[in-house]
Amino acid sequence: MIYGQVLAAISLAIVSCLSGQALAAPTQDTFESAGLVLHYQISGQGSPVVILAGGPGFGASYMQPVVAIVARNHTAILLEQRGTGRSVPAVETPDNVNEDLAVSDLEGLRHTLGYARWTVLGHSFGTFTAMKYAIAHPDHVQALVLLATMAPRRVDDTLDANLQKRLPPTAGPAFHDLFVKMKQARTDAERNDLAGQINGLLLPAYFQDPSKAVGFVAVTQSAGMNAQTAQLINRSVGDYDLVADLAKLRVPTLIIQGSADPLDPAMAAKTQTAIPGAKLTVIENCGHFAWVEAPVRLTSELDAFLANN
Repeated sequence: MIYGQVLAAISLAIVSCLSGQALAAPTQDTFESAGLVLHYQISGQGSPVVILAGGPGFGASYMQPVVAIVARNHTAILLEQRGTGRSVPAVETPDNVNEDLAVSDLEGLRHTLGYARWTVLGHSFGTFTAMKYAIAHPDHVQALVLLATMAPRRVDDTLDANLQKRLPPTAGPAFHDLFVKMKQARTDAERNDLAGQINGLLLPAYFQDPSKAVGFVAVTQSAGMNAQTAQLINRSVGDYDLVADLAKLRVPTLIIQGSADPLDPAMAAKTQTAIPGAKLTVIENCGHFAWVEAPVRLTSELDAFLANN
Protein backbone atom coordinates (compact mmCIF):
# COMPACT_ATOMS: atom_id res chain seq x y z
CA MET A 1 0.00 0.00 0.00
CA ILE A 2 1.12 3.56 -0.61
CA TYR A 3 1.77 5.70 2.48
CA GLY A 4 -1.45 7.68 2.09
CA GLN A 5 -3.47 4.45 2.28
CA VAL A 6 -1.51 3.30 5.32
CA LEU A 7 -2.16 6.66 7.00
CA ALA A 8 -5.87 6.36 6.19
CA ALA A 9 -6.03 2.89 7.71
CA ILE A 10 -4.22 4.02 10.87
CA SER A 11 -6.45 7.09 11.21
CA LEU A 12 -9.61 5.04 10.78
CA ALA A 13 -8.40 2.50 13.34
CA ILE A 14 -7.59 5.16 15.94
CA VAL A 15 -10.89 6.98 15.53
CA SER A 16 -12.81 3.70 15.53
CA CYS A 17 -11.22 2.73 18.85
CA LEU A 18 -12.11 6.11 20.36
CA SER A 19 -15.69 5.99 19.15
CA GLY A 20 -16.39 2.28 19.35
CA GLN A 21 -17.40 2.29 15.68
CA ALA A 22 -15.99 0.10 12.91
CA LEU A 23 -15.34 2.15 9.77
CA ALA A 24 -15.16 0.54 6.35
CA ALA A 25 -12.16 1.16 4.12
CA PRO A 26 -12.62 4.15 1.79
CA THR A 27 -13.66 3.68 -1.82
CA GLN A 28 -11.70 5.32 -4.65
CA ASP A 29 -13.15 6.79 -7.83
CA THR A 30 -12.60 9.37 -10.56
CA PHE A 31 -14.52 11.94 -12.59
CA GLU A 32 -13.65 14.21 -15.50
CA SER A 33 -13.67 17.98 -15.29
CA ALA A 34 -12.46 20.41 -17.97
CA GLY A 35 -10.54 17.68 -19.75
CA LEU A 36 -8.76 16.31 -16.66
CA VAL A 37 -9.47 13.11 -14.73
CA LEU A 38 -9.57 13.86 -11.01
CA HIS A 39 -9.39 11.33 -8.19
CA TYR A 40 -11.32 11.23 -4.94
CA GLN A 41 -12.13 8.88 -2.08
CA ILE A 42 -15.33 8.39 -0.09
CA SER A 43 -15.48 7.22 3.53
CA GLY A 44 -18.34 6.76 5.97
CA GLN A 45 -22.08 7.34 5.64
CA GLY A 46 -24.42 10.23 6.28
CA SER A 47 -24.65 13.84 5.16
CA PRO A 48 -21.84 14.70 2.70
CA VAL A 49 -18.74 16.68 3.66
CA VAL A 50 -16.16 17.41 0.96
CA ILE A 51 -12.63 17.97 2.29
CA LEU A 52 -10.02 20.21 0.67
CA ALA A 53 -6.31 20.09 1.46
CA GLY A 54 -4.07 23.14 1.53
CA GLY A 55 -0.90 24.33 -0.08
CA PRO A 56 -1.72 25.14 -2.77
CA GLY A 57 -0.14 22.06 -4.27
CA PHE A 58 -0.13 19.64 -1.33
CA GLY A 59 -1.34 16.09 -1.86
CA ALA A 60 -4.60 15.39 -0.05
CA SER A 61 -3.45 12.38 2.00
CA TYR A 62 -2.15 14.49 4.90
CA MET A 63 -5.85 15.22 5.64
CA GLN A 64 -6.67 11.55 6.35
CA PRO A 65 -7.01 12.09 10.13
CA VAL A 66 -9.66 14.76 9.46
CA VAL A 67 -11.38 12.38 7.04
CA ALA A 68 -11.48 9.77 9.80
CA ILE A 69 -13.05 12.20 12.27
CA VAL A 70 -15.74 13.28 9.79
CA ALA A 71 -16.44 9.77 8.48
CA ARG A 72 -17.60 8.52 11.88
CA ASN A 73 -20.98 10.21 11.38
CA HIS A 74 -20.94 11.60 7.83
CA THR A 75 -19.89 10.82 4.27
CA ALA A 76 -16.38 12.25 3.92
CA ILE A 77 -15.25 13.01 0.35
CA LEU A 78 -11.53 13.74 -0.02
CA LEU A 79 -10.72 15.34 -3.38
CA GLU A 80 -7.27 15.18 -4.93
CA GLN A 81 -7.49 18.67 -6.33
CA ARG A 82 -6.33 19.71 -9.78
CA GLY A 83 -2.54 19.61 -9.98
CA THR A 84 -2.09 17.38 -6.90
CA GLY A 85 -1.74 13.68 -6.19
CA ARG A 86 -3.07 11.63 -9.09
CA SER A 87 -4.97 14.62 -10.57
CA VAL A 88 -2.11 16.26 -12.45
CA PRO A 89 -2.24 17.23 -16.16
CA ALA A 90 0.50 15.81 -18.38
CA VAL A 91 1.74 19.37 -18.90
CA GLU A 92 0.68 22.05 -16.41
CA THR A 93 -0.12 25.50 -17.81
CA PRO A 94 -2.04 28.58 -16.58
CA ASP A 95 -4.91 27.40 -18.78
CA ASN A 96 -5.33 24.01 -17.12
CA VAL A 97 -4.24 24.73 -13.51
CA ASN A 98 -5.82 27.78 -11.91
CA GLU A 99 -8.18 28.66 -9.05
CA ASP A 100 -11.25 29.13 -11.24
CA LEU A 101 -10.90 25.56 -12.50
CA ALA A 102 -10.36 24.32 -8.94
CA VAL A 103 -13.74 25.81 -8.01
CA SER A 104 -15.47 24.39 -11.09
CA ASP A 105 -13.93 20.97 -10.37
CA LEU A 106 -15.59 21.03 -6.97
CA GLU A 107 -18.98 21.78 -8.51
CA GLY A 108 -18.36 19.01 -11.07
CA LEU A 109 -17.73 16.53 -8.27
CA ARG A 110 -20.93 17.57 -6.47
CA HIS A 111 -22.90 17.07 -9.67
CA THR A 112 -21.21 13.71 -10.33
CA LEU A 113 -22.13 12.45 -6.85
CA GLY A 114 -25.68 13.78 -7.14
CA TYR A 115 -25.76 15.87 -3.97
CA ALA A 116 -28.11 18.85 -3.88
CA ARG A 117 -26.09 20.38 -1.02
CA TRP A 118 -23.00 19.48 0.94
CA THR A 119 -20.73 20.86 3.62
CA VAL A 120 -17.38 22.16 2.39
CA LEU A 121 -14.42 21.77 4.75
CA GLY A 122 -11.09 23.33 3.84
CA HIS A 123 -7.72 23.47 5.56
CA SER A 124 -5.23 26.31 5.06
CA PHE A 125 -5.29 27.26 1.36
CA GLY A 126 -8.20 24.84 1.03
CA THR A 127 -10.25 27.41 2.98
CA PHE A 128 -9.73 29.89 0.13
CA THR A 129 -11.14 27.43 -2.40
CA ALA A 130 -13.98 26.63 0.02
CA MET A 131 -14.88 30.31 0.33
CA LYS A 132 -14.62 30.86 -3.43
CA TYR A 133 -16.89 27.87 -4.02
CA ALA A 134 -19.45 29.11 -1.51
CA ILE A 135 -19.46 32.52 -3.20
CA ALA A 136 -19.96 30.93 -6.64
CA HIS A 137 -22.48 28.24 -5.57
CA PRO A 138 -24.16 29.32 -2.31
CA ASP A 139 -27.30 27.29 -3.00
CA HIS A 140 -25.29 24.08 -2.96
CA VAL A 141 -23.45 24.71 0.32
CA GLN A 142 -25.03 23.32 3.47
CA ALA A 143 -22.28 24.70 5.72
CA LEU A 144 -18.65 25.83 5.70
CA VAL A 145 -15.83 24.62 7.94
CA LEU A 146 -12.61 26.61 7.71
CA LEU A 147 -9.66 25.02 9.52
CA ALA A 148 -6.70 27.42 9.79
CA THR A 149 -8.41 29.90 7.52
CA MET A 150 -6.83 32.33 5.14
CA ALA A 151 -7.58 36.04 5.46
CA PRO A 152 -10.45 37.53 3.43
CA ARG A 153 -8.06 39.92 1.64
CA ARG A 154 -4.45 39.61 0.54
CA VAL A 155 -3.54 42.78 2.44
CA ASP A 156 -4.72 41.13 5.68
CA ASP A 157 -2.38 38.15 5.23
CA THR A 158 0.47 38.30 7.77
CA LEU A 159 1.66 34.72 7.27
CA ASP A 160 5.12 35.55 5.90
CA ALA A 161 5.85 38.05 8.65
CA ASN A 162 4.71 35.60 11.33
CA LEU A 163 6.88 32.82 9.92
CA GLN A 164 9.95 35.05 9.87
CA LYS A 165 9.47 35.78 13.58
CA ARG A 166 9.26 32.08 14.42
CA LEU A 167 12.11 30.67 12.36
CA PRO A 168 15.65 30.53 13.80
CA PRO A 169 18.34 32.77 12.25
CA THR A 170 20.07 29.68 10.89
CA ALA A 171 17.09 29.03 8.60
CA GLY A 172 17.93 32.00 6.38
CA PRO A 173 21.04 30.59 4.65
CA ALA A 174 19.35 27.20 4.19
CA PHE A 175 16.35 28.83 2.52
CA HIS A 176 18.59 30.88 0.27
CA ASP A 177 20.45 27.79 -0.94
CA LEU A 178 17.22 25.92 -1.63
CA PHE A 179 15.66 28.83 -3.53
CA VAL A 180 18.78 29.14 -5.70
CA LYS A 181 18.59 25.44 -6.47
CA MET A 182 14.86 25.80 -7.21
CA LYS A 183 15.60 28.41 -9.88
CA GLN A 184 18.22 26.14 -11.41
CA ALA A 185 16.06 23.00 -11.35
CA ARG A 186 15.21 21.62 -14.77
CA THR A 187 12.56 19.02 -13.98
CA ASP A 188 9.33 18.90 -12.00
CA ALA A 189 10.78 16.09 -9.88
CA GLU A 190 13.71 18.28 -8.84
CA ARG A 191 11.45 21.24 -8.08
CA ASN A 192 9.05 19.10 -6.07
CA ASP A 193 11.89 17.59 -4.05
CA LEU A 194 13.28 21.05 -3.26
CA ALA A 195 9.79 22.31 -2.36
CA GLY A 196 9.53 19.40 0.06
CA GLN A 197 12.83 20.38 1.66
CA ILE A 198 11.67 23.99 2.02
CA ASN A 199 8.46 22.73 3.59
CA GLY A 200 10.49 20.65 6.04
CA LEU A 201 12.35 23.77 7.18
CA LEU A 202 9.11 25.73 7.57
CA LEU A 203 6.96 23.17 9.37
CA PRO A 204 8.28 23.69 12.94
CA ALA A 205 7.03 27.29 12.76
CA TYR A 206 3.50 25.98 12.19
CA PHE A 207 3.34 24.18 15.56
CA GLN A 208 2.90 25.36 19.13
CA ASP A 209 5.36 22.60 20.01
CA PRO A 210 7.96 22.51 17.19
CA SER A 211 9.08 19.02 18.22
CA LYS A 212 5.76 17.70 16.92
CA ALA A 213 6.76 18.76 13.42
CA VAL A 214 9.39 16.01 13.27
CA GLY A 215 6.93 13.20 12.63
CA PHE A 216 4.63 15.35 10.55
CA VAL A 217 7.37 16.14 8.01
CA ALA A 218 7.20 12.53 6.85
CA VAL A 219 3.42 12.79 6.46
CA THR A 220 3.63 15.86 4.23
CA GLN A 221 6.51 14.41 2.22
CA SER A 222 4.47 11.29 1.54
CA ALA A 223 1.48 13.41 0.58
CA GLY A 224 3.69 15.20 -1.94
CA MET A 225 4.06 18.83 -2.94
CA ASN A 226 3.65 19.99 -6.54
CA ALA A 227 5.72 23.17 -6.89
CA GLN A 228 4.37 23.98 -10.36
CA THR A 229 0.78 23.78 -9.12
CA ALA A 230 1.61 26.06 -6.20
CA GLN A 231 3.09 28.65 -8.55
CA LEU A 232 0.21 28.51 -11.03
CA ILE A 233 -2.55 28.64 -8.42
CA ASN A 234 -0.92 31.49 -6.51
CA ARG A 235 -0.49 33.43 -9.74
CA SER A 236 -4.16 32.93 -10.63
CA VAL A 237 -5.30 34.13 -7.18
CA GLY A 238 -3.29 37.33 -7.32
CA ASP A 239 -4.12 40.29 -5.08
CA TYR A 240 -7.48 38.97 -3.93
CA ASP A 241 -10.29 40.62 -1.95
CA LEU A 242 -13.29 38.45 -1.00
CA VAL A 243 -14.87 40.79 1.56
CA ALA A 244 -17.76 42.12 -0.53
CA ASP A 245 -18.71 38.66 -1.82
CA LEU A 246 -18.41 36.96 1.58
CA ALA A 247 -20.76 39.56 3.04
CA LYS A 248 -23.53 38.15 0.82
CA LEU A 249 -23.23 34.61 2.19
CA ARG A 250 -25.93 33.15 4.41
CA VAL A 251 -24.19 29.88 5.12
CA PRO A 252 -23.50 28.46 8.61
CA THR A 253 -19.75 28.79 9.04
CA LEU A 254 -17.32 27.44 11.65
CA ILE A 255 -13.76 28.77 11.73
CA ILE A 256 -11.24 26.86 13.85
CA GLN A 257 -7.87 28.49 14.40
CA GLY A 258 -4.96 27.56 16.64
CA SER A 259 -3.72 30.28 18.99
CA ALA A 260 -0.17 29.62 17.74
CA ASP A 261 -1.01 29.32 14.04
CA PRO A 262 1.09 31.64 11.83
CA LEU A 263 -2.21 32.18 10.04
CA ASP A 264 -3.01 33.90 13.30
CA PRO A 265 -6.35 34.37 15.09
CA ALA A 266 -6.39 38.08 14.15
CA MET A 267 -6.54 37.05 10.50
CA ALA A 268 -9.26 34.52 11.31
CA ALA A 269 -11.23 37.23 13.10
CA LYS A 270 -11.28 39.25 9.89
CA THR A 271 -12.69 36.25 8.02
CA GLN A 272 -15.28 35.81 10.78
CA THR A 273 -16.30 39.47 10.43
CA ALA A 274 -16.56 39.12 6.65
CA ILE A 275 -18.99 36.13 6.79
CA PRO A 276 -22.31 36.97 8.44
CA GLY A 277 -22.96 34.84 11.51
CA ALA A 278 -19.66 32.94 11.32
CA LYS A 279 -18.40 31.35 14.53
CA LEU A 280 -14.70 31.54 15.40
CA THR A 281 -13.21 29.00 17.81
CA VAL A 282 -9.60 29.59 18.87
CA ILE A 283 -7.88 26.51 20.29
CA GLU A 284 -5.20 27.40 22.82
CA ASN A 285 -1.72 25.84 22.67
CA CYS A 286 -2.31 24.74 19.09
CA GLY A 287 -0.77 25.62 15.76
CA HIS A 288 -1.76 25.03 12.15
CA PHE A 289 -2.61 21.33 12.41
CA ALA A 290 -5.26 20.94 15.10
CA TRP A 291 -5.63 17.18 14.58
CA VAL A 292 -1.98 16.78 15.63
CA GLU A 293 -1.88 19.14 18.63
CA ALA A 294 -5.52 19.18 19.79
CA PRO A 295 -7.34 16.16 18.31
CA VAL A 296 -9.92 15.79 21.09
CA ARG A 297 -10.94 19.46 20.96
CA LEU A 298 -11.05 19.44 17.17
CA THR A 299 -13.21 16.31 17.13
CA SER A 300 -15.61 17.84 19.65
CA GLU A 301 -15.97 21.08 17.68
CA LEU A 302 -16.49 19.29 14.36
CA ASP A 303 -18.98 16.79 15.82
CA ALA A 304 -21.12 19.52 17.36
CA PHE A 305 -21.12 21.81 14.32
CA LEU A 306 -21.77 19.10 11.74
CA ALA A 307 -24.53 17.54 13.84
CA ASN A 308 -26.37 20.87 14.00
CA ASN A 309 -25.83 21.94 10.38
